Amino acid sequence: MKLGTILTAMVTAFDGDGALDLRESRRLARWLVDRGNDGLVVAGSTGEGQTLDAAERVALWKAVKEEVGGDAAVVANAGTNSTRESVAAARDAQAAGADAILAVVPYYNKPTQSGMLAHFGAIAEATSLPVVVYNIPGRTAANMLPETLLELARRHRNLAGVKESSGDLKQIGTILRDRREGFIVWAGDDHLFLPCLALGADGVVGVASHLCSPEYVKMRDAHRAGRVDEAARIHASLLPLIEALFATTSPIPIKWAMRKLGFAVGDCRLPLDAMPDDLAARLAPLVEPYAAFARAVTSLQILGCRLDPIDSTEATRRILALAREGRGEQVVTLGTEMVVYAQRDARFREILERSALSLCDTVGVLAVARRRGAALHDRVAGVELIERLCAAAAEQSVPVYFLGGAEGVAADAAARMASRFPGLRVAGTRSGYFRDDENADVTRAIAQSGARMLFAGMGSPRQEYWLAENLAATGCGVGIGVGGSFDVIGGRIERAPAFVRKLGLEWLYRLVKEPHRWRRQLALPRFVWLVALDELRLRP
Repeated sequence: MKLGTILTAMVTAFDGDGALDLRESRRLARWLVDRGNDGLVVAGSTGEGQTLDAAERVALWKAVKEEVGGDAAVVANAGTNSTRESVAAARDAQAAGADAILAVVPYYNKPTQSGMLAHFGAIAEATSLPVVVYNIPGRTAANMLPETLLELARRHRNLAGVKESSGDLKQIGTILRDRREGFIVWAGDDHLFLPCLALGADGVVGVASHLCSPEYVKMRDAHRAGRVDEAARIHASLLPLIEALFATTSPIPIKWAMRKLGFAVGDCRLPLDAMPDDLAARLAPLVEPYAAFARAVTSLQILGCRLDPIDSTEATRRILALAREGRGEQVVTLGTEMVVYAQRDARFREILERSALSLCDTVGVLAVARRRGAALHDRVAGVELIERLCAAAAEQSVPVYFLGGAEGVAADAAARMASRFPGLRVAGTRSGYFRDDENADVTRAIAQSGARMLFAGMGSPRQEYWLAENLAATGCGVGIGVGGSFDVIGGRIERAPAFVRKLGLEWLYRLVKEPHRWRRQLALPRFVWLVALDELRLRP
C-alpha cells in the first residue's frame, strides 16, 4: 500500500475513566480518512503512545485498521527508547495488520549515530513492513544526522522514509538532495509543510490536519500545479490555527479541539494535564468553522432544523464528555413542536443549529429521520436520557443540577434520581418559575453549586432560549433541555405504559391525561403537512 502524502498523527480517545475508547477512536479514524487523509499514524506522540501499554497499542492498531481497511495506510508507532521493546512492538504491529511502522529516535538515552544505525537496523530486520524514522530532537534530545539516515536507507530497503521534525530546513534539504529513489520525506511540523514542499518534500505528518486536511490537500495540489501564490495564501491562512494548536504541549490543544468537533476523545493521560483557559478562548473561534462543518456532515436536516442521528448510548457518552470538558455546551432534544416553531423563528432555528447536540425526542422526528436514511432505532426521550445521564454521572462523580418545573418538582425528581443511583451528586435544584431580572441570581447559584451538568426542564422554547443566553454564566460544561420530564420522574404525572411508548403513542396518552395540552398537539398535523411539502420539493 502507498503510504500517501497527507497523514495525520491521530489522537487516541479515552473515556471518562481514562480507559482506551476503541469505539470513538474508530469513529475519529473514519472521519479523518473521509476528510482526505491518505494515512494515519496511530499511537504516536500525538496519540500519547508512550502512555499506552503493549496490549492497548495492539488493540488500537487493530481497531483502526479494521475501520479504515484499504482506504488509508495505518502507520503504527512501535518505537521506544528500548531496541528490544521496539523490535517486539514492530512484530506486534505487523501481526495487528498495520501497513507500516513508525519508530522514533530513542529518547532520553541520547544514543550515538552508530547506536541509531544499530537500533533502526534491528527494527527494519524484524519486519517486512516499510519502516519510517521519526526524527524529533526537541522531544528526544538526540538528532539523527542526514548521513546516518541515508546510510540506514542504503542498508535496509524497507527503510521507507522519514518524518522530519528537526525544524532545520538545511538538514531537510540535504536529505532531499541525497535520498535514494523512492525514499519518502514528510514534513513533521505543520508550519513547515509548505516550505518543505518547496524544497521537494513529499507530504506532511500533521496534527492540524485533524481539522484542516482538505486545506492541506488544496495547498499540496496548488504547489504541484505551480500555483505558488495560491499555496502561499492557504499556508498563511492556516498559521493562526497552527500557532494556537502548539501554544502549549501537544496534544492538549488538538484533543480539546476535537472535543469541540463532537468527538469524545477525553483528557490527555498524565503527565499531560488540562487545556489552559486563556488558550481555549484563543483557539475557540479558530476551531468553530471546523466544528460547524463537522455538525453539518454528521447530521441531517428536518425542515431546516439540525438532527444528530445518534442513539441514547452514544448521546449519553458524548454528553458526559461535554460535562467534563465543555464550557457551556447546549444540548437540544428535538421534537415536532420545536421543528414547527423554528419555521417562524429564525433565532430559535439558529440556537438549534449551534447546539453541541440535537437529539431525536419524538416519534414524528424519528419517522422523518428514518425515511431520510438515518439508522435510528428509537428516539432519545427526555426521561430515559435523564436516567441514563444520572446513572453515568453517579459512576463518574459528575455533579448535576435540576432547574425547572413548579415549586418542588425539580427537588422531587432529583431526590428520586439520587435514590435510584447511589453516589449521584445533586449540586442543587430550583423551580423554573422566576423572572428575567432574577437570571443573574439563578446562574450565580448554579455556578456556586459546582454543577457540571444542568438539566433545564422549563418547556420549549423557553428552556432553549434560557440556556443559549445564560448557560455560560452557570459554569456548567453542558446544559440539556428536557421539557416536562421532571414531572414524570418526580411522580407528578403518570408515565404512559411501556407498550404505549413502544407504539409511539405517548403523546396521545398524555393528551388524554392532560386535555389542556390540546393546543400543543396541533403542531403534529402541521409538522406532517410541512414534511410532506418538503418531500415534494426534494424530489428530482
